[in-house]
Amino acid sequence: MKWPQTSAGKFLGFIGRQARDIGRTSFVHPIKTAKVASAAIAPVLAVEYFMPELVDFTANMLPAVDISIGNLELEDILSNSAQGIVRGLEIAAGAAAGAYINSRANKEGHKARYTGMAQWAKMGAVAAVAGILAFPSLEYRARTALYALQEPIQPANQAPPFGKQKIRDMSTKDFGNGLLSKLTGIQGKFSDDKVVDYRHQLLDVLWAEKLRKFPNRPVIRTAFEERAKKYNQKNATTMSLDGYIAEAQRSIDLVNVHLNWDKVGEMYGLERHKLRLAKAISTSLDGRDLIAYALTELMPTTNGELNKKVFDTLLRKAGREYIELIPALYDKYASFGQYQFTSFALYSIGTSHRGASKVNQALPSNYRIPDSMIRLEGNDHHKAAYLFSIHNIASLISTLNGSNYGTLDKVWKHNKSNIVKYIATAHNRPASASKAAKRWLSNGARYDFTSSTDRHIRGYAIKTGQNWKALQR
Repeated sequence: MKWPQTSAGKFLGFIGRQARDIGRTSFVHPIKTAKVASAAIAPVLAVEYFMPELVDFTANMLPAVDISIGNLELEDILSNSAQGIVRGLEIAAGAAAGAYINSRANKEGHKARYTGMAQWAKMGAVAAVAGILAFPSLEYRARTALYALQEPIQPANQAPPFGKQKIRDMSTKDFGNGLLSKLTGIQGKFSDDKVVDYRHQLLDVLWAEKLRKFPNRPVIRTAFEERAKKYNQKNATTMSLDGYIAEAQRSIDLVNVHLNWDKVGEMYGLERHKLRLAKAISTSLDGRDLIAYALTELMPTTNGELNKKVFDTLLRKAGREYIELIPALYDKYASFGQYQFTSFALYSIGTSHRGASKVNQALPSNYRIPDSMIRLEGNDHHKAAYLFSIHNIASLISTLNGSNYGTLDKVWKHNKSNIVKYIATAHNRPASASKAAKRWLSNGARYDFTSSTDRHIRGYAIKTGQNWKALQR
């Protein structure tokens, strides 16, 4: 067989010749062949497993660096380069294994004729390599199969059925003494009659825990003194979950009325057709989408119905101010509130703007949100979450190739829950979320976005799907 004289063709020809020798050797020495194949495959699998860790580590070590080449952010350049190294190592490992097997076959002097088994070995090896080179979706399907061993994979726009979702009576739920208990003041079985001092019994205790964990962070102390200590349960603004969703919707509507989309396109380097798509997807978001995102950040469980009911209870009893002052216990930043923002998502000094603060520049000055987490109050939190969502959507679309752009343009209207999952995961690890989105789009968005995620953001995607689904009822 003669392959086209291209790099891929030459490589396939080389693999074909090695496959011939693999066929000969495997028929005579199957155990030796298995050992050689295992030795060749092991380092490839190791690189596949560890390289994403390195990429994520590198990208997340540079969250404050605002460097781009064309439309590519620095973290995308690093990610693409690292993936190129992975492919190079795979090819090198395959070539080395083939050369070794070839030399072993020549040394042994095996001149066995082709048999049915040898022919199948040759065809199988060539087909496998051709598939990997010509059809990248095979890699995605393999990953999907691995994920399916952990949890069932659902068709696109259907949340995976993790956990029991029907919680009609919270009195059957045992809150234990974990984070749910810390947020609600309830230990053991839920009781709607329980009287809770949300300021001294809960909020002060939560902030004290954060201050103990990070004693050398003055900004956390400042946030506690200037914001949390001013919470007064008697004067808190109590409301229902539906009322809070309506507040989020009003915040979205206000931004949509005043946002200069041409300026957004200019800041993110979006061509006209990409700007159109970024605007269409962003303006399709509603108050329920933002609250699903908030539940993911604030609530510890993957049970959407339970998260919704606990959130509603806190709004009715402690008021929105309590929720908007709950600190993030596990990071060293002055992050608090239902969206748990940090300075990586909201930051503006001089001409340097990050995340929500970047899109904020496209609003008239009298409609902008504060550029410091400590200064956010009331609906500023919802506006910040929406602006950050626009930032992550625009950032992703600016780096999409023609094929992935076409897929997103075609499927986004029928994949609302997957769009929200991307937004929520990008809040936590933008590099991982971007790679997951591109993997999802490269394979036609045929499966739930969750199946494209890595282990760093998979939990966030699962939780967001459940929260979004619960809020549709």
